[in-house]
Amino acid sequence: FDSSILVITKETKHLKIKYTSTFLSFLHNLNNGASGKQTMLDFCTKWRNKRNQERISPSDLSSCPCTLKSAVYDMSFTPDLTCSSNKTDCHENINAKHCFLKKVASNKTIGQQCCYDSNGDYTITNTPAGSADAFYPMEYYLHHQYSDYFSYRVCCIESGAPEFCDMYYEIRPKDSNVTCQNSNTTKGTAGGNGDPHFITLDGTQYTFNGLGEYTLLDALDGEFVIQIQTKQAVGQNGAEIKASVISVIAMKQKDKPTVQAYLHSIDGIKVVVESNLSSNGYNEFAFEFAPNRQFDGGRVSVEAEFTRKFFFENSVIITIKAANDILSFWLNIPESFFNSTKGLLGYWNGNPEDDFLRPDGSTIPIDAPDNMIFEEFGERWSVDESNSILIIVRNAPKTTKEPSYVPLFITPAVGSVIEAAITETCGDNTECAYDIAVTGNVDVGRETLDDIEEQMLIANLTLPIVCDPPCQNNAPCVANDTCNCNTGFTGQDCSQKIVRCDTPCENGGTCVGLEQCTCLRDFYGQHCDVVYSY
Repeated sequence: FDSSILVITKETKHLKIKYTSTFLSFLHNLNNGASGKQTMLDFCTKWRNKRNQERISPSDLSSCPCTLKSAVYDMSFTPDLTCSSNKTDCHENINAKHCFLKKVASNKTIGQQCCYDSNGDYTITNTPAGSADAFYPMEYYLHHQYSDYFSYRVCCIESGAPEFCDMYYEIRPKDSNVTCQNSNTTKGTAGGNGDPHFITLDGTQYTFNGLGEYTLLDALDGEFVIQIQTKQAVGQNGAEIKASVISVIAMKQKDKPTVQAYLHSIDGIKVVVESNLSSNGYNEFAFEFAPNRQFDGGRVSVEAEFTRKFFFENSVIITIKAANDILSFWLNIPESFFNSTKGLLGYWNGNPEDDFLRPDGSTIPIDAPDNMIFEEFGERWSVDESNSILIIVRNAPKTTKEPSYVPLFITPAVGSVIEAAITETCGDNTECAYDIAVTGNVDVGRETLDDIEEQMLIANLTLPIVCDPPCQNNAPCVANDTCNCNTGFTGQDCSQKIVRCDTPCENGGTCVGLEQCTCLRDFYGQHCDVVYSY
């Protein structure tokens, strides 16, 4: 930008933008005929040249989900509140109805916007695709307005000239040079909820009511570790029962501080991060005025009142929710962890038969009874104090494991009232039925059922999508054996070029594509209707 357009002042490292009279005059003159066009051309050209050092490479971008449905359930993307179905202008992305944002990497400022039309489609050849941002707007809002949005508005909206907009996308590309993905890359997903019921990375469902601390996930031999603490569950009458629930989830990247979420009697859920500078050994995050907080190696955001989402720089994402004095979670891990995981979430290799891998390398059958899973698998992943990564938090004491504790392995008999509630609430879902039966609390069972249904939906959306034969001509594979052909191509694999000219080619020209003519030597134009002047 030129100083006559914007006056920039720096105070406490934050940009403050003041719109001067020169700037207002600039906006007023944008559409002033030929001079307005020239003003915009000069502006966009200068912006492109000056921002060339901020050019974003397609390799910096992750792939947008190909459909709105997949974007909704992709935990790495956050809804763009400036573009939702109840907004008419959708941040001035013409024809877009929904947009999602993603911070490309936590050690960069780059952000990415993926937009979808009213049919829920992402189309790289049209405006709704969105663009890359030098500054992720949810963390660098003013920088984004100054460096990204104003230039987009002038060059792509006010100008109405595709060649001006091309200058913008030259520096801030949309996801067009990378293959549009719809969960085609391998992602590991797993979860836990209720009294705890787990879904492993290979999709095995089981219940483990251990009491104490356990290794939930150990990836790449300690590169990334998640440990949980459970506490004894409480029934409707307030008495402890022979079951447990997750009360603490601690996460640690190698050579980074531990980050931990834990149940809190008043606030529902709290987040702390390990700190050698604090007398307590930890710092607590407050979210009242900052819904996104950074920590060494990642960030955490508020998704709902009692839900926190953690993003780590190694592409791990974990969503943790508190309800009914129980923590539930859903985990998304990168392909680099494939064949390299152990713990309660199993050995991730695409084969559920060896999910119950024990620390000594042996396994037990996945159809083993609950008491065998408890004794021969789950308890083997118990963590002693010397290997614990949990942060000791005041007023949140660690669970003391009672040697005599043995959980209920079968759903207990219940009275007719509870039995009717189970039938009405759970249908044939055994996890929901178990939770209501042991706690006497219908809300616990209902929450478990909702969590399982949502987790299985997300798991299905992250299954790889395959198109056979493969899509041609840069068309994305949007569902199994379904290609979304770009303009000018058709067929199952988009390999067939459409040859159709609704406006006939003139002066002996030949129709060679969709409204594309090949002209004889002395003619040019889309339909060969212009004569060369020699």
